[in-house]
Amino acid sequence: MLSPLSALNANDPYEQLIAQIIRLERQPQQALQARKAEQQRFKDVLGMFDSKLSALHTQLKGFTDTFSNPFSVRAVTQDEAAAFRASAGASAALGTHTLNIQRLARADHRVSQRLDTNAADLRSFFDANGAQTFSMEVAAPTDADPQRREHISVTVDPTGASNGEILDEIATAIDDAMRTAAEAGTIRSTERVAASVLHETSDTARLSLRSGASGYANRLAFTDSSGGLLALLEVDRQAVVAGAGSTPATPASVTGSSISGPFQIENNNRNLDLTINGATVNAQIAKGTYNTIDDLAAAIGDAVGNDVTVGVDGDTLRFETNATGASSSLQITGGNALGTLGLQAMAEPVYGADATQTGGDTRGGMMVDVGTSEIDSALNSVFILDGLTHYRSTNSVTDALEGVTVELRQVSEAEESFTVGIDEEAARVEVESFVEKYNEVLDFIFQKSQVDAEAGTRGDFAGERTITGLRYAMRNAVVSPVAGQPAGFALSDLGLTIKGDGTLELTDPEALTAKVEEDADAVQRLFGNADGLATRLTTRLDTFLGVEGLIDSREGIIDQRIRRLDDRIGGWDERLLRRENQLREQFAHLQEMIASFEGQQQIVSGFFGGF
Repeated sequence: MLSPLSALNANDPYEQLIAQIIRLERQPQQALQARKAEQQRFKDVLGMFDSKLSALHTQLKGFTDTFSNPFSVRAVTQDEAAAFRASAGASAALGTHTLNIQRLARADHRVSQRLDTNAADLRSFFDANGAQTFSMEVAAPTDADPQRREHISVTVDPTGASNGEILDEIATAIDDAMRTAAEAGTIRSTERVAASVLHETSDTARLSLRSGASGYANRLAFTDSSGGLLALLEVDRQAVVAGAGSTPATPASVTGSSISGPFQIENNNRNLDLTINGATVNAQIAKGTYNTIDDLAAAIGDAVGNDVTVGVDGDTLRFETNATGASSSLQITGGNALGTLGLQAMAEPVYGADATQTGGDTRGGMMVDVGTSEIDSALNSVFILDGLTHYRSTNSVTDALEGVTVELRQVSEAEESFTVGIDEEAARVEVESFVEKYNEVLDFIFQKSQVDAEAGTRGDFAGERTITGLRYAMRNAVVSPVAGQPAGFALSDLGLTIKGDGTLELTDPEALTAKVEEDADAVQRLFGNADGLATRLTTRLDTFLGVEGLIDSREGIIDQRIRRLDDRIGGWDERLLRRENQLREQFAHLQEMIASFEGQQQIVSGFFGGF
């Protein structure tokens, strides 16, 4: 490297000579840099080796860990159309079970009496009695106290004039109290009571309260205010509201006119313009031939996006927002595909509808019978499992069968069944992953150990007996028989073949599946017991991995070498800088001497020239 001064005088012949001398004298430093680069490269190779060993080591741990034994993974077989979904953990017993769902769990839903929205009954009450404080008791179970319940205090001092306005203020006060309790950690956010106001007709309103979780365990209870606000509203009335039911919120929807296929979209500029919940969407319909209206609906659905579901109603297309309620809207505004789809541009959007409370009973109370226990409460799910009737506060049941979770989805029309069995697919995937990682380690060692005499090249691990020896140790670990294994449960019996180079191949997946089905524990012992294949391999890999392992030790030695080389390289920088300055001084002195000689020569020449 030239100094800044020499770079300025690059055309000076003396500077060019100095640069050439420095380049020659820099060769030992360049040799040190090459040695450093080689050390760093070898460290990188060790890093890749460590990564491959670690991946195999992690895989092996799965075989030796009895709590996550891949050969004991359970799978549930059931009808896709069943009224439930079941899943099983490793502790689940194998077998077939029957299930009939008679009722789903639901939230505790209370409503007030039906009030005239514009009347002033509640205003008169508060004017006479002042602000009111009542409490709501909600379930807040903990591990230490599964029956724990909390009283949430609510204070209401409304300013509204009409029943509708004051009901809104009461709902807001309840929501605020629940949020404050959740933020303070008194209850969980999922345990908050949801308060809202329902309008059965345009001029009536009810206060609606719904528990945060379902079932009898999560039922609501009340302590009324001094003036009897809850009694006035009848929200705490211990009776079921007769004939009352709920109408769920509906989406905005548009249905086209009758069309028939096949449908040909001849170019890529066929489009449909929509406004969905106030947002404009331009859907480009993919070019192609759609043989059925269902195929066409699927293509349009992909083009429109996730906010709208495109379905088929007979021979017409139906567009329906995924959002529900009066705030959901849908409008077909244009596009050159309107005629093809049986649609036409709409002057105004259509809207969904909010949920409403229906029924002729104007009194308040319970929407379903809360009951007095988990058996007689209509809030609980009821299902018959293997002939016995069960009651639960939730539709996600984890404690009826050991290791089995059952998600209740709908009431069963008839008794249905499901079977807990071994997950052969999970076992096959684990074995294939083991084979892949095992082979990667052996292949890596082999490739890095090659010596090519003709090309004059040596692999990084050539001569590294400890590393090359691992390859043979791993081969011996899988070749040697495992003590205590029953007949018919050797590695080859599982469909695994040991190839000539020591690598493995799963040549018969069906054999593995059959053995896992026959005796999953015996398969696990082949890998995971004290003399198992995974245990042996893990022991060998442990000597290479970790802070005390051989790879970490070798990398530490390399780091020390690199630091020493850095010191020597830095020393050469200082030495060459001094040498450059020395040469420049010498050449400057030489230039002075030459200039002096030239001056003397001119004097002598002038002297003799005068004769």
